[in-house]
Amino acid sequence: MVARLLQAAALTISLQLLFGFSMMPQPQSADIAVAAERFEALIAFKDAIVRR
Repeated sequence: MVARLLQAAALTISLQLLFGFSMMPQPQSADIAVAAERFEALIAFKDAIVRR
């Protein structure tokens, strides 16, 4: 159940990032890098919980 919630949260965040970037004239590479790091951290957090 926790894994499903985290997957839903990851999907929501990725969709927000996708649409947020599509509305910007040109996304800055630093913004994309920060978003990617946050997304990777969320996935790592999910994996750590699923392993327990």
